[in-house]
Amino acid sequence: MIAEKFIDLFKQNKFENITLEQINENNSLKTKDYFTNKYEILNYILKDKLTEKIELINSLRDKKVSLQSKLIIFFDYHFDFLKDYPNISDILIKTSMSEDENKIEIISSYMKKFKETFSKLIVEEIKNNKIRNVNPEIIANAILHATHGVTVKIKYDDDYNYATAKKELINFIYLGLNN
Repeated sequence: MIAEKFIDLFKQNKFENITLEQINENNSLKTKDYFTNKYEILNYILKDKLTEKIELINSLRDKKVSLQSKLIIFFDYHFDFLKDYPNISDILIKTSMSEDENKIEIISSYMKKFKETFSKLIVEEIKNNKIRNVNPEIIANAILHATHGVTVKIKYDDDYNYATAKKELINFIYLGLNN
């Protein structure tokens, strides 16, 4: 209930303007019983969902399928997740554009894990001669930022959709890495 109320408020307000009192309003659960501030609520909301993505990337390293198939699996999950949880998408977009140190730390931690995990996947692909020799950190960073960019574009461009974004990302990444 606290998370849902927070997300509802986030849709209508800037993060800076949300108060614990607003979250408590018409809510049988009181934030002070679970959280000390709104940053903890934000972290709680994002942590599980973002950890699932990291675990998926880790699991893809062990799959005996092409990089293209791994990318399809990841982007299917990623875009299905964004469709199922559009409010989380809003939170990620707004938070990643913020100057607030506390919010940036939550997103920065995920971004760092994403890049590290995707970099390991790229290293495995290079070792197995599945893709050409590249700098895995740069590629992982490019994947992260390209994914963020198309997520923002989907949100603000009515003519751009998940299917187009997925196809463009897979082609961008796979064709750029293919031997």
